[in-house]
Amino acid sequence: VIEIDGVSKGGLYQLKEEDIPSANIAVRYALLSGFGGKTFNQIQKIITPKNVSLNLNIGETKEYIRGTAAMPNITENLQLINLMFDKPQFTDEGWKSAYSLCKNLAETYGSNPMEVFSYKLLELVYGKTLYYAPMDKSYVAKMDQKTAERVYRERFGNPADFTFFFVGDFNEKILVDLCASYLGTLKTSSDYDELKYLKFPFPKKNVTETVKKGLDEIGDVFICFSGELPQKTSAEQGFKDSFILDQLASLLEIRLREVIREDKSGSYNVSLYNDLYGNAERTYQFMIEFGCEPAREEELFAAVMETIRDVRSGNVSDELIAKLKESYARSFETSLRDNSWWLSCFSAELIFESEPLWFTDAEKGKKIPSEWITKEAIVDAANKYLSGSCVTAYLKSEN
Repeated sequence: VIEIDGVSKGGLYQLKEEDIPSANIAVRYALLSGFGGKTFNQIQKIITPKNVSLNLNIGETKEYIRGTAAMPNITENLQLINLMFDKPQFTDEGWKSAYSLCKNLAETYGSNPMEVFSYKLLELVYGKTLYYAPMDKSYVAKMDQKTAERVYRERFGNPADFTFFFVGDFNEKILVDLCASYLGTLKTSSDYDELKYLKFPFPKKNVTETVKKGLDEIGDVFICFSGELPQKTSAEQGFKDSFILDQLASLLEIRLREVIREDKSGSYNVSLYNDLYGNAERTYQFMIEFGCEPAREEELFAAVMETIRDVRSGNVSDELIAKLKESYARSFETSLRDNSWWLSCFSAELIFESEPLWFTDAEKGKKIPSEWITKEAIVDAANKYLSGSCVTAYLKSEN
């Protein structure tokens, strides 16, 4: 199987806020309208028997096309990519179908407590903005057919702004010839996007909010730390910062599993997410979330914060550092056999410059990050990322 990734700098952050609802229906509108004289259903009938998959989307800072195909069927995949760039149709029928799907989703918004809670978390972290608003009735009402078409044509209008990566079992000469035929012949322009990141104001002081939704007994806790970092001076420095942040999350996941799942029997699973984004000027987020027994939210939140303070004070055992090193070595060996991992590395190294070029050297890439995992680095990171203001939210039932 060949995995394909076509990536371009750009994304939703290039757009005005009022265009965001239309942008979020743009790809669906294009797909349901069909390409090159064929309807969506006709295209599905052609590619389904050949086990060809293709998806495109507009992210925050990029637009991308991703697909998979076996070498004998790669031609169909490249033909479809060609049509997605060159011959989108934007029919009224396609708009009606896409808009109807969004409208139906909006009709049911508010019925799922976790969905309501998730969007409240986005509001607490990013503020009230259409970039992270729920797809409710007011959001769908802002969707405009002409704006959606314009956004698609802007985001996918210049194939030369895309870089295509192929990973898998393929004949290089045949693949290059096919790319020359179906990608190299596309019309291009001189319109190239540069990376653009938006800053959203994170609360300067601690914020706590409780969401009461649903009648079933439910409990959920969310904690988020966020802040700005000094400008990075190199891809390696940015990568190292991100790597240590990941290791801090891994360490806290182990510690919190011991504390709130095993010691306190308060939660079966704890999820940690972190992100370090931006180019020269950077922002970080560190999030902790777990479901729990109702009425124990505040108690378990206090236990989490006590564990964080314990790590910040330097209480990190050598055994735990050794476990992190061992875990990283295992995951790296596994990643080397994963085509999707290679695709993400190539994109990070060559387009977004968020990873150093040496990282995909199997020997050096395995050795250097392991050397970065030290008690001092973890404790410094805990004090750097987990000492500022935080947003806390509880989900509870309406009872």
